[in-house]
Amino acid sequence: MHLLNTVTIDNTGAACNVTLKPQTVNRIKYSNSGGKRVVTPEVTGITYTSTGGLCGSSGTNGTFTGTSELERVGGGSLTFDP
Repeated sequence: MHLLNTVTIDNTGAACNVTLKPQTVNRIKYSNSGGKRVVTPEVTGITYTSTGGLCGSSGTNGTFTGTSELERVGGGSLTFDP
């Protein structure tokens, strides 16, 4: 998985920002379920910069997990170029 642009998350409640710079991370699984494509990221080692407030220190231990199901409306097929 490639993060191509810088992303800044502004957490106004904690009075801080977390910034992710472009980087490449790995571990995304793809499978099929009932005609849908299931995408399950298990990404670790995300590098981030934290500034101000209650967000804590900068680091290289960020994670991203979850599951998404994709389907093409109207038939056809989905292809991926990981």
